[in-house]
Amino acid sequence: MNMRRVFGFVIATVIVFGSTARANDILVNSSNEWVIPSGDIPLWIEVLGTTWTQRANNPEPQHGAFYFFAGGSTGNSELRQDIDVSIAADSIDAGAQSILLTGWFRSYNQNPRDTAFAILEFWNHDFTSLLWTDSTDKFYQIDAWLPDTLGGIVPVDTRWVRLRLRSKRGSGTNNDGYTDNLALTAEPPIYIPPKELVILPDTLDALLFWRGSYDLYDIYSDTLESGAFETLEGTTSDEMFIDSMGIDRYLKFYKVIGRNIAD
Repeated sequence: MNMRRVFGFVIATVIVFGSTARANDILVNSSNEWVIPSGDIPLWIEVLGTTWTQRANNPEPQHGAFYFFAGGSTGNSELRQDIDVSIAADSIDAGAQSILLTGWFRSYNQNPRDTAFAILEFWNHDFTSLLWTDSTDKFYQIDAWLPDTLGGIVPVDTRWVRLRLRSKRGSGTNNDGYTDNLALTAEPPIYIPPKELVILPDTLDALLFWRGSYDLYDIYSDTLESGAFETLEGTTSDEMFIDSMGIDRYLKFYKVIGRNIAD
């Protein structure tokens, strides 16, 4: 995905207030529910295939409104997300940190069937050493979504967790191995504060993405970098927000404040 922090005359900053972030699933956009700008699934990387997108029916989602669908660009497709877990280095290196992947998989009703599966990997700080990897079963069930779980104690020196979604075509023109309702659950919880704010151009709108671990996010704006950020653009429980800037705004700055419902 072609992402950048600044586009046009829109500049963003992240300032976090409130209590310590809640413990959460460390995977972002885990059910493919976010709005898709410019054809790319937010915060996921297309490794194989260029038509990964949302699918909403035939079959129905296991969770929410959409699920992961590779489309028809290649017979062997892969989508990836990398999660920085360096904030949990102490518990990881003490051998006290576990991470568990759960997910749901199925296929389209055709013969031979397409397959779906996921690969979980643990890497060192610069991705030069693969410390451990495992894969779910390869699913081609056509009548129902089936769950799978894998993971365990995180290897010492792990600083990145990589999740790879794979879909392999058996017949037809589409790649119909589907994935939905994923989660990477950490025990003890890994508290990941909001990090860089990413902005993508979308006509006259500002489309904001960030990675956080709060219940709610308040999005404020100002037209001066050192301003008071008094304009509340909106509140969301997702790690994304679309602001309709309009053509009359020449320079705009954003601030995202994360908070928990109990705050």
